Amino acid sequence: MEAEKIFGDINNFGIRFIPSPNTNHKGSDFALLHLVLDGQIIGNPEEECLVGTWISGLERLLDIIDSKFEVLSQAEFMNKSDNEIFELIYKSNQLEQEYDEKYKYLKVLDNEVWQYCNLTLDETIDAYLITITGFNENVKIIWKGLSEPCPLSKIGLIQAVLVEKEKMKKVLSDCIFEVKNYYNY
Repeated sequence: MEAEKIFGDINNFGIRFIPSPNTNHKGSDFALLHLVLDGQIIGNPEEECLVGTWISGLERLLDIIDSKFEVLSQAEFMNKSDNEIFELIYKSNQLEQEYDEKYKYLKVLDNEVWQYCNLTLDETIDAYLITITGFNENVKIIWKGLSEPCPLSKIGLIQAVLVEKEKMKKVLSDCIFEVKNYYNY
């Protein structure tokens, strides 16, 4: 296994990359690619992913931050707790009977909020619900662990980091460039 490379700041927002020996450089390339949020690897540190899927997810995230930042920056998010913002995003993709009773008072936002504020990459993050929002020139990532490999003490706990928008774009761009270059994409 090759050496670990970290893009960004593991104590805030980073991406961990370790190329895998299970690579054929023919479109079915594998690697260890993980978000690192507030010092925590999101997902199983030993789980490989399909590189093309992960990179497509990062490219989509970069595009959202570049071209849909106003959707990430909903006025309804202002003066709300991380829990309330998280629920506003998930509520925008739920049926009324699925609403959390504790948050019924929150407005139902357009499904576009779910489309752009819900973060999906691939199955390596399936044990987590992850959202992104915009505040001024910052991106706030709010997440909740659902099951292992999330540490048991953090399952169900809302956590958040605030990342400068331009720093996040640089981390994403640097990772995309280096991984694509490594795999000759």
